[in-house]
Amino acid sequence: MKSMTKEYFRKYHYRDAEAARTYDDRKFGSPSLARYNRSTQKALDRALRLLPDGSRVLDIPCGTGRWTEFVIRKRMEYVGGDISLEMMQVCLEKYAGIRKAFDLVQLDGTALPFPDKTFDAVLSFKFLSLLPQEIRLEVLREFRRVTRRYLIAQSQHLRTFCPWRALKLLFAHVFGIEWRTKKYRTRAELLPQIESVGFRTVARIRIVRSFLDVLWPFDLEYLAVLEVRDENESR
Repeated sequence: MKSMTKEYFRKYHYRDAEAARTYDDRKFGSPSLARYNRSTQKALDRALRLLPDGSRVLDIPCGTGRWTEFVIRKRMEYVGGDISLEMMQVCLEKYAGIRKAFDLVQLDGTALPFPDKTFDAVLSFKFLSLLPQEIRLEVLREFRRVTRRYLIAQSQHLRTFCPWRALKLLFAHVFGIEWRTKKYRTRAELLPQIESVGFRTVARIRIVRSFLDVLWPFDLEYLAVLEVRDENESR
C-alpha cells in the first residue's frame, strides 16, 4: 500500500462516497465560507465576460459541480472533469433537473481524453498548487493542448505581496520550517510556471471577500486569466 503522502491523500480521498456527500457542507456550509464562495463567483463572472455565448468550457477538477449551473446560466457549454466518480455523482444528483445541459467525464489531468483545442477555456480552482511540480507541468501542458483561448486559474495568493506573510516566511527560514517555505515558494512559482508552457497573463481579478480587503490591499486571492500565446510570439 502507498504511503499516505499529502499528494496521495488529495488524489484518492474524494473517491470515498461519504467524503463526496459531505464536501459541500464542509467547504461552503458556514456563512463565512458561503460569502467567500460568492466573492469567487463574482470574480469568475468577470473572467467569463471575455468569452462569447456558446463557448465550450472545461472545469477540472469539477468536484461536486461548484460552477456547473453558473457556467450554464452564462449560456456556455459546460464539461466537468474529475478523477472521482463519487464527487461527480453528487453533481449529477444536485443538478438532475438540468442533466441534459452538461457533460461529466472521469479523467486524469495528465492525460485529458479530448482532441487538441476542444475548449474555449479551461477553469481550474485551487488545484495546480497542490500538485508536485513534475505532475503540475504535465497537467499544464494538457490544459494548453485542449484550450483554444484561455486558462482561468485560482490558487491562493498567486504572486501577491503581503507584509505579514513575508514575516512568516522569514520566521520559517530562520527556524527551518520547510513545509511553510515550500508552500510559499510553490505559490510564487506557479504563475511563471503556467506561462512557461505557452500562456500569457492578461488579467488578475481580485477576490474581494470584505471591506477589509479594500482597506488592506495585501494577502489577496485572485483569479489569473491566461491566454494561449501564439507559437510565433516571443516570450
